[in-house]
Amino acid sequence: MSQATQPPVLPPPDPLVKRPRLISSGGVLGNEWRVGRGGYSIGEVKAVGLTIDEARLLGIS
Repeated sequence: MSQATQPPVLPPPDPLVKRPRLISSGGVLGNEWRVGRGGYSIGEVKAVGLTIDEARLLGIS
């Protein structure tokens, strides 16, 4: 009998957000992007074809 092999499941990438430009540092950034605290935005979730409820069940929103 042949067994169906499942592709490996990869964790979702970290949500990236832009760092605010701080006036105290002259508005200069060392690294423009950082990992966000929350999940993905509604627009990002819909762009990959998921509903908000599905994203919440997966723990990414």
